[in-house]
Amino acid sequence: MHTSTKWLLGILIAVIIIAAGFFGWLILNSTIKTPQPIVQTAISTPSPEIFLSTPISVSPTPIASSNSKIYANQTYGFSMTFPTGWEGYKMKEMDIPGEIATYYVNLPTKFPASPEGDSTADKGYFSPFVISVYTLDQWNATQKDEGPKDTLIIKNSKYAFAWTHAQWVPEDFKNDKDINSIITSFKLN
Repeated sequence: MHTSTKWLLGILIAVIIIAAGFFGWLILNSTIKTPQPIVQTAISTPSPEIFLSTPISVSPTPIASSNSKIYANQTYGFSMTFPTGWEGYKMKEMDIPGEIATYYVNLPTKFPASPEGDSTADKGYFSPFVISVYTLDQWNATQKDEGPKDTLIIKNSKYAFAWTHAQWVPEDFKNDKDINSIITSFKLN
């Protein structure tokens, strides 16, 4: 064999070894990781279950009190209880492609909007979390997509209800811990 053929054969073998190592690494690191709920709590409706992606700290006092406010959505038949400290909240419905309905919970704030601007909230308000309503087909399709996903709260025979936490909250928002309590109060009517 000629010297140039030996060099070419050596380079070819090295390229094959490097390519095999790279593809082996890709296969080992591309396993699909399905997020598992940290908390799974059944609620008192027949068959649906509630799923949260963040741990819940159990409070000795129930969320419902004389100062609590219950939001009831007649269109999709659900309700949530907002505790004291969430006075002045309002729901802002927006159309988002791929979802039937999206409800942004808006709370008053004295701070200006997020640096990027918050199109989900009216002036003087911010949105700490959002409730999304999907058909079951839409929900199943979103679960196949790459990237961040809403967290499933509950499903019934027609819809999947999910939530997402805000990426930004103003400095005066001190009720972040209440969001899990509100989500766990979510009921189908």
